[in-house]
Amino acid sequence: MKKTLSWILCLCLLACGAAAAEQDRSFAFSGEWLEKDTQFTVLDVTERIDDGWDIVITSPVSHGAWVIRAAAYYDSASDVLAYEDGVKYDLTPDGETPEKEAAAGLRGTLRLTGAEDDPQLEWNDGENEAGETVAFERAPGLPAYAYTGNDPVEGAVADAMAKDSRAEQYRTEKGYVTIPCPIIHKTKMTDDTHAKVYGSLWILNYVQRGACLVNISGGEYPSVVTLEKTGDGWKVTAAEEAGDGEDYAADIERFADGDRELEDQYFAGADLGSKENREIRTRFIREYVEANGLSITEYRDYGWDPVPLQ
Repeated sequence: MKKTLSWILCLCLLACGAAAAEQDRSFAFSGEWLEKDTQFTVLDVTERIDDGWDIVITSPVSHGAWVIRAAAYYDSASDVLAYEDGVKYDLTPDGETPEKEAAAGLRGTLRLTGAEDDPQLEWNDGENEAGETVAFERAPGLPAYAYTGNDPVEGAVADAMAKDSRAEQYRTEKGYVTIPCPIIHKTKMTDDTHAKVYGSLWILNYVQRGACLVNISGGEYPSVVTLEKTGDGWKVTAAEEAGDGEDYAADIERFADGDRELEDQYFAGADLGSKENREIRTRFIREYVEANGLSITEYRDYGWDPVPLQ
């Protein structure tokens, strides 16, 4: 159990020029927030890979009907996220947002308020003469993962992965969910009540952005997992994982024990973007979404195009 997450995307509170009081707040503010009093208007703040933040403020037809999109930057003088040259689209009852109705040149600010365990964001529309301020609170978190498929061995491995403590050892956003992606290469029954699973096991964390699940951290663990049958189900009793560096390939060769096909499958399991592996990942996410009745239609990794669930 010694292989660390192979890649992590951490979201930081503010740029390095932030005031000391804000720097002390180590929690992330990227993500979806709801207007504090009405729970209708949605504010989405997403850290950009290069610099700054993308913000989208959406109000449904039943609550004013408008959308603001803008790129924000940290204003160290005012200790806020500020945006200018934003665009406001007027929504229509059928949900369309024609650009011909867009107003450009909007300005505004975002300020983090509240306590670390109860953060809030305040939005100020700089174009409003009265300086109207709206408070947002973080949207509720996603439900925990639980396997709902029909393969009890796969389910035992998936549920154990979703509860792995390492998913919580890295800075992730509040409200995230761990959805495993076990790429099982081979299952071997050692007797009637014991089995070994050889697979490339991916532990992946997601947050919701509108109708999309965005992957924020995760890692791959080539493993040999031992399971024991208990009544009508199975439970994981032991797991051995490939090590880091030079041990990675050596351990995989040892797991395969001369089975070149299995060895190749292990190395192929490291490519989460391959067609075969993407299909497994999509199935696990789709089953999670359907089991929990979520209005999510796609998922994506930062820097990559979204993958539809259907």
